[in-house]
Amino acid sequence: MIHHADYAIPVTQRIEVDTSAQPGDGHGPLSGRLIALGWWVDSDAVGVPDHEPMGTLYLVADERRARPMWVRQTDLTAVRMID
Repeated sequence: MIHHADYAIPVTQRIEVDTSAQPGDGHGPLSGRLIALGWWVDSDAVGVPDHEPMGTLYLVADERRARPMWVRQTDLTAVRMID
């Protein structure tokens, strides 16, 4: 599944992240700079089994990709603060 954020804010601190494989992407894990934090809200999902009504996403810029990609919080595998 390709994720999108309903709301987002930029990340000004240099943070790099690694992720697990991206479902629906077909290109494997991401590794790169975190450029925004986002979240989605789906009020229609409240009370629907196996569907999250809200969640946190991270916009990761991986130099190997043509564009940044949104990643779910649960897909992060490592976080590094860069001076």
